[in-house]
Amino acid sequence: MLMILITHILVAITSIIFATFTAFQPSTEKIMLSKGAVGATLVSGVVLVATTGAHILSACISGLVYISVVYILVKVAEYRLQVVPTKKD
Repeated sequence: MLMILITHILVAITSIIFATFTAFQPSTEKIMLSKGAVGATLVSGVVLVATTGAHILSACISGLVYISVVYILVKVAEYRLQVVPTKKD
């Protein structure tokens, strides 16, 4: 259970950092990776709630804040990619 928690935290922090970089230097591949990281964080969060019996309300509030931040960053990246295309990685 501790390993899942550590993995969950690392994936969440890494995905926020990666989504921030993606917003400034967007590419289709980076956007897809950011969305995949959100999925991985969501899955590990569900596993944590299911296995530990954590309070669902606090988990949902934290998850909504996280998803909102990453969603905004991904939408900024998608907008910038459409308005000002950059070279692919």
